[in-house]
Amino acid sequence: MGWGGSMVAVQAYRFALDLTPAQERAAWAHAGAARVAHNWSLARLGRLKLHEPCTWKCVMKGNGRT
Repeated sequence: MGWGGSMVAVQAYRFALDLTPAQERAAWAHAGAARVAHNWSLARLGRLKLHEPCTWKCVMKGNGRT
């Protein structure tokens, strides 16, 4: 069934990474950069200290509110 149906099947996979120390540092650096970018965008929307998520609709309105 599609999105309008009563049930949607979801399948997930779990992977273990065996990173070298240099790869692990790079992965943490990328995660940190992503967090900074996410927090910056939340601050631009005025939502950094609010506890409700911002939807695409509030982004399109440009006012940071749902």
